[in-house]
Formats: sequence, structure tokens, C-alpha cells
Amino acid sequence: MPEQNANILAEPICEAITVVVSTRVGGDPGRVVRRRLATALRLTLGRPVTGWHVRRVRGSDQPEYDITPPDGEHLPVADAWDLTYMLAEQPDIVYAEPSFRVLQDAEAVPAETLPAAPAAQPAALPGFDSCADDTPPASVDPNQLDWAPRLVD
Repeated sequence: MPEQNANILAEPICEAITVVVSTRVGGDPGRVVRRRLATALRLTLGRPVTGWHVRRVRGSDQPEYDITPPDGEHLPVADAWDLTYMLAEQPDIVYAEPSFRVLQDAEAVPAETLPAAPAAQPAALPGFDSCADDTPPASVDPNQLDWAPRLVD
């Protein structure tokens, strides 16, 4: 795989920034989030709010919203954190956190790099019992094998 693709696959992508609005805000909380987003974008990235999506998180018991970048745009990690910190400092925003996605390389592993056989279990050091199987060491009294469950209530 070319080095450039490896960097792209290893770089997290900001999917959304989740914000929670104060329950004391008057009016439409979604509109408040849009205004705070416009301010934060202007102060941190110098960008307009055009194209950004603000969506209410369904099933949340508080006014929680996901903010996503315009379609087809990816927000770099540093910019996502800068925007998140700026949103958290805005009035009426009580919580802000970015969500990231990391792409994984889905290429098949070449057969020559796979091990031919499973690795052999290492032998126990002299004076130590092996823990490679489920049988207890010879030094353990079989009547005492259930001691742990008896101590847990």
C-alpha cells in the first residue's frame, strides 16, 4: 500500500461534534446551537456556517445535538478539537465532545505472512507448574479449587 494511503487510513475523521444545550435556554435550542456554531466557526476556523448540519439526538432526555460538517468535507482532528473547545466556551452550551471514526485497512493479508502452524506452547520453567491447560498444579488440594466463589457474596 502506498505511504499516502496508509496515512489516510490511520488519520481519524471527525464524524460529528455532540453538544448539550442548557435546559434554561429560552426558545428553540436548535436555533441556539446554530448561532453558537456560527460564532465558534468564525472565531476558530474563519469559516461560515453554510452547509453545516445541526440535528437533534433522538432518545436523549436533554437538548442534545450532533453537528456535522458539510457533505463531502472532512474536518481535520486539530480543527475538530479547536471547534469543540470553542463551542464548550459558548453561552448556553453545557457540554461538547467530538466523535471520530478511524478507517481500517481491509486488504487481505498475503499467505506468505501468515504463520504455517500455531506457535508451540513454551515449556514451564523449572520449579513452576505449567498454566497452558486447565488442570490445576499438583501442589493444589482438589478440595480447595472452589475457594474463590465461596469468598464472593
